[in-house]
Amino acid sequence: MKFINMNIPNGTKKDEEEIVLNDTIKELSTNKKKKKGENIRSIKYQKYKILEFSFIVLFYFTSELNVLLFPIEGILKKLKLMKSNPTLALEMQEELLNHELDNILRNSKLKRKSINENYEILKMEENLMKLGTLMLL
Repeated sequence: MKFINMNIPNGTKKDEEEIVLNDTIKELSTNKKKKKGENIRSIKYQKYKILEFSFIVLFYFTSELNVLLFPIEGILKKLKLMKSNPTLALEMQEELLNHELDNILRNSKLKRKSINENYEILKMEENLMKLGTLMLL
């Protein structure tokens, strides 16, 4: 391999230097291959860690989503029932209220906590049942 020296000391003469490289090119290529292999392994490791993390997040959010969706699905079923048979829906509403009243009377201390937690959902169901029966009449 020849390299041209661009320094011109006396103005007319161009010096050429020949440098012989012993197996350094081969060593560089093997080092590059090793580094590529290490990079690929680290990328695969990171990819698996990201997938593992995303599955954990997915399971957590689906469980939280189910907590939100179950009451909404119950409300939708009741609305479909009200659409098909309004009188049966009124009877179901009365049964639901009587059942809740019985539970409150039986377990007043325990049920107070659960009613306080589910109060909004129960009120929403009640209001939707009333609204649905009014719309159907």
